[in-house]
Amino acid sequence: MTILYLEPFSGISGDMLLGALSCLTDEDDIILSLPSLLNLPNCEVQISRMKKCGIACRKIDIIPGDNQHFRNLGSINKMLDGAKLDETVRNLAKKAFNILGEAESAIHQVPLEEVHFHEVGAVDTILDIVGCAVLFSRLNIEKVYSLPICTGTGTVSCAHGIQPVPAPATALLLKDMPIYTGNIHAELTTPTGAALLKVLEPSFLQPKLNLTKIGYGAGSKDFEHPNVLRVSLGDIWMSNDNISSEIKSSYQEELIWIIQCNIDDMPGQQLGNHFQQQLLSNGALDISIIHTTMKKGRPGLTLEILCMKEHLNDLIDLLLLQTTTLGVRYFSAFRSILPREIKSIDTTWGPVKMKCATLPDGQIKWNPEFEDCQRCASNNNISINRVIKEVNKNFMEGEVL
Repeated sequence: MTILYLEPFSGISGDMLLGALSCLTDEDDIILSLPSLLNLPNCEVQISRMKKCGIACRKIDIIPGDNQHFRNLGSINKMLDGAKLDETVRNLAKKAFNILGEAESAIHQVPLEEVHFHEVGAVDTILDIVGCAVLFSRLNIEKVYSLPICTGTGTVSCAHGIQPVPAPATALLLKDMPIYTGNIHAELTTPTGAALLKVLEPSFLQPKLNLTKIGYGAGSKDFEHPNVLRVSLGDIWMSNDNISSEIKSSYQEELIWIIQCNIDDMPGQQLGNHFQQQLLSNGALDISIIHTTMKKGRPGLTLEILCMKEHLNDLIDLLLLQTTTLGVRYFSAFRSILPREIKSIDTTWGPVKMKCATLPDGQIKWNPEFEDCQRCASNNNISINRVIKEVNKNFMEGEVL
């Protein structure tokens, strides 16, 4: 799995990301050809090698010529449609501009088609976004990870006047991402940088990585710290050297959330099937009830729930409403899961769903759905063991619907 790792300790902007990605490709011709690809005559791209606080990095500058005028989303999409770009690159760039447009529309309360871009409609921003899309596609990135994003603090002057940092559109784009202001009174993360982050959909979990290449993209300003964006190329680190790359790629990786609370003053029957069905219907992936010893030696229970991020708040609300706990703890975790699919097995007593998973060595392991086996057994007045035995036999013989 090809991974891009971002470290926005000095924020992120379009030109910083473009400069950093260009370090990973070492193909300056791609960047220099952007004006030609977008049919922008008299526009020039300059690539500079410089140092920021002693760190060698690349700076991308756009000389717009007579192309510097404001555009709306429609005119930008028209430009992209007429450009000599791969469809994947064009769609990625359009997605970034659409995200920017939606943010501006929400901030200024105007319809999307009436949004009049200012800074983000300038030719340098267009080239930054398209250039990043070109290089991202060129690098065949499959997954993006990032550290929390430094936004800067204070105020910034823009087309709409003096605005707080992060600017309103930037703040909206960074929603649901971990940010911090730092102590630099400047705009470190721009709307363009935030939109590109949104498009790349980074995970902020920190797995063990094997980094193979590192690049630095320079920002325009100079601070006491290196004003650069560091990006790295690599893959997931596997400590077992005997695991082949084919086996590594067989795992599916995802970010989940774990919710926990301790309970020592609630009848056990209230945590039974009805309550657990409520949790499952609100997005719980798994539920565990673990016996524990609490303060003062009291016996108690630890209730643990796995879920995806979009169900986190609903499940926390449910725990606080339906149990006696006064608080919950929650944290993210990274899990590797086997690829799986659901198949249907024909039996004498009706179809039974079978959950099949592919092991790292290519073998298949399976397990019949208990509820289906229980239904067949109950409807036909036979033992559930008999149903399970026939399901497994039919699966081995290939009788799959």
